[in-house]
Amino acid sequence: MSLLDALTSTTLRRTRCWSVSVDTKQLPMSNADVDDVANEVAAVGLAAAPSDSAPIAPAAQPDASSTAPTKRAPKVVKRLVKKQPWENMLAENPALQRAVAVLPSNYEFEVPKCLYKIQEAGAKVVALQMPEGLLFCACILSDLFRQFAQVRVLLLGDVTYGACCIDDLTAEKLGADLLIHYGHSCLVPIQQTRVKTIYVFVEIYFDTSHLVALLTQHFPAGQKIALQGTVQFLRAVAEVAQQVQPHFARVDIPQCKPLSPGETLGCTSAPLATDLHQAVFVADGRFHMEATMIRNYHLFDQGNDDGHRVRFYRYDPYAKQLSEEQYDTPKMVRTRKRSVDKILHAAVPARVFGVILGTLGRQGNTQLLRRLRQVLEARGKVVIQLLMAELAPWKLQLLSAQVDCWVQIACPRLSIDWAAREYEGEPDYDGSVLCGKPVLTPYECMVAVGHGDAVARRRRAYAYPMDYYSGEQRPWNNYYKEPSPPPGSAAGVAPPAATW
Repeated sequence: MSLLDALTSTTLRRTRCWSVSVDTKQLPMSNADVDDVANEVAAVGLAAAPSDSAPIAPAAQPDASSTAPTKRAPKVVKRLVKKQPWENMLAENPALQRAVAVLPSNYEFEVPKCLYKIQEAGAKVVALQMPEGLLFCACILSDLFRQFAQVRVLLLGDVTYGACCIDDLTAEKLGADLLIHYGHSCLVPIQQTRVKTIYVFVEIYFDTSHLVALLTQHFPAGQKIALQGTVQFLRAVAEVAQQVQPHFARVDIPQCKPLSPGETLGCTSAPLATDLHQAVFVADGRFHMEATMIRNYHLFDQGNDDGHRVRFYRYDPYAKQLSEEQYDTPKMVRTRKRSVDKILHAAVPARVFGVILGTLGRQGNTQLLRRLRQVLEARGKVVIQLLMAELAPWKLQLLSAQVDCWVQIACPRLSIDWAAREYEGEPDYDGSVLCGKPVLTPYECMVAVGHGDAVARRRRAYAYPMDYYSGEQRPWNNYYKEPSPPPGSAAGVAPPAATW
C-alpha cells in the first residue's frame, strides 16, 4: 500500500460490492488480440473530441419521409499509419523474445521501443524509474537493457507516487543520458525534462468481457454512462466503450486536458456531463477515483438534469468485481473550510506563512511558488520558504511555533487526506492536530487571503476543485499562464476579501 493510500481516510469512504457470474477467464491478451483491438478502436473513432467528454453514439439515420435533399456523404480519408522501426525487432531476435517472455505477458513495457530509443539517442547510461507496484520487474528490465543495448543502468529507488515525481534532475546529476519513467502519463513534457525522457504507461491487458457483461446486465438499456480509469487501463476503457455502446444511449469517455481521454489523477479529474446516469471507473484502487467523486459530487447530491442521482462504480480487473463507491465530500469540504476559517476569522490575523515546495521529483512548481508569494506579500504577509522531499507532520510541528499557517506545493491530497485521517470522533477537527497549524493547498491559501478567482470558485455548495494538473486557467494549478497586466494597471493590488 502506498503512503497516499495509507493516508486516505476510511471514514470518508463507503463501498457496496456485487458481481455477476460469467463463463469467462481473465487471460492476458495476445499481441494479435491487442492489434485487433487497436484497429477496431481506430475504426470506430474513439479519439476524444475537443470538448470535455467524448461521446460514443450511433450516427443519426436520415428520416425517409423527409423531403429535404440528401446531403452528400462525407469523403472518407484513409490515413496511412507509419510503421515504427522497432515493430519487427522481437520477430527478428529470438534471444530478445525469450528475454521479454520473462516479464508478465499482459503488461506492456514497450521493450523494443525503449531499445530503439536508447540506440537512437546514443545513450551510455540509462536511468529507470517506476512506482513500487512495478519494482518487481526492475531487475529484469535492467538486465534486458544491459544485455541488448550495452548500457549501464541506474535504478532510481526513491518513492514514486505519480508522474509528478519524475526525477530527471537526479538522473542528470547521476550522469544518465536517458530516463525511462514507467507507469504514469506525461505530466512533465519531454521538452522540459533535463535529460531525454521516455514515458512508458505500462498498459495492462485483461479480459474485458466480464466488465461488459456486468455493465449490460446490471445497468438498464438506454442510459448514459461515463467510463474512466487510470492510465494503465485506458485501452481497455476504449474497448469496453465500443462493446457496450449498442446497449446504452451514450457512452462518454471524459477528458480533462492535457490528460488523455478517460485518464484521471488523484488530484485532477474531468467534469462529467450533467445528463449522465452512471459513472464507471476501471482501477485496482480508489485513490484516483476519489478525485472524480469529489469534483462531480453535485451529480450525486443534486442529481443530473432529470433529477436522477448519478452513481459511481469501480471495476477491479484483478478481483473481477464491480462495486458502488461513495465519498463523503460534504464532510471533507467542511473540514477544509475550518482550516481556511482559522485564517479568515482569526482574532489575530495570520501573519507568517510557511510555504513548502515539494522536491520529490517535479512535485513542486516554482511558478506556483512565485504566484503564491506575490499573493501573500501583496497582502502584507511574511513568507518563509521550505524545501521538503516528503512532508512529515512531525517536522512541521518543530517549526510551527514560528509559523501561523502552512501552505504545501506538493500534492493537494496530502492536506485533504491528513485532515480526513483523524476526523472521526472530532467534530471540530480541521487537520491541524498533526502539526499544530493548518496545512493548506494553494487553492485553499488563495481562498484564505481573499483572492478573487479562488473565492468565486466556492459559490456552489460543496464544490471543490480537482484541477491541479488541468489546462483550465486557474491561478492555483500547474499549467496556469500569467495574463499580461492591462496598460496602466497597478501590479500587486489585492482584490477585495470574501468569505468561503
